Parts: sequence; C-alpha cells; structure tokens
Amino acid sequence: MVFDIIEACEESEIPESIRSSAACRRYADDLNDFTTWSNDVLGVQHDAANTDPNNYVLVREHADGLEREAAIAAVISDIVWLAEQMPLRRAEVKAVASMHCSGPELEGIERVLDAWRAFALNVPLHYLRADSRLAQMDGAAPGRPAGFISDLLGVGRPC
Repeated sequence: MVFDIIEACEESEIPESIRSSAACRRYADDLNDFTTWSNDVLGVQHDAANTDPNNYVLVREHADGLEREAAIAAVISDIVWLAEQMPLRRAEVKAVASMHCSGPELEGIERVLDAWRAFALNVPLHYLRADSRLAQMDGAAPGRPAGFISDLLGVGRPC
C-alpha cells in the first residue's frame, strides 16, 4: 500500500506488466523485508515482553534454537544482505522496464523505484526518534496499547 502511495506522490505509476514481473516483486519484497525486519530488531524487547510472536527475531530465536543476541545478529545479517542487494534488484527492474518503456515513462518508473528505496531506508531512522511509534510502544505497560493508538482511532476527538 505504501508503494502505491509513493507512486501517487511521484505522479508516476509502474505499469502492471512491470509491477507483476518477478524482478519488481523481488525488489518490493526485499524493500518491505528491510523495513519490517529493521522494525523487528528495534522492537524485539517490546514484542517479547508482550509475547507477540510476529517478530522475525523471535521467530529466528525459536525456529533456529538461538539465544536472543544470536537471533538479533542473524536478522541483522539478513538486513545487511538485503541492503547490499538493493542496487542489483533496482537494476533488474529497470532492465524489465527498459524492454517495455522509454523516455519520460521510464524516467518516472526510475523515480518511483528510487522513492521506494528512500522510504525503506528511512523508516528505520524514523523508528529511532525519541517520539517514534516504537518509543511509545516501549513506554506502554505490557499488554496495553501505546498512546498513539487512540489518536489513530480518533478516540477523544470531537466529531
């Protein structure tokens, strides 16, 4: 969904023939994994305290029989690998796009691919902010929602 929003912001859409290609799916999946796994490393203590199994570090810890620090190191290694693959993945999508598009359309696709990457790389930096969603989650009591949840749901706001 975020990638669709980025396309709208960039005023350029990746055509379905390219978007559904293996190269583009791989690029989008890798960017999504980079963002998600970074979140999981940064939020592992909170997720563990809330027995939330939806965390890649906790999955690796359990599935691979690792201690927490080893699981964190394994996931960080996966994240580094994803970051190293980003230029290759982008080039693969550009090669597919070049077979179907040229000129301004190809430039728009490249702009979107770069914006997708910029988003994915900057999300973990946002997570590190003192007022971030993760910081608010860490400040919440175990089993209780973070303060931003009521803002998202409109609780307490006039109609």
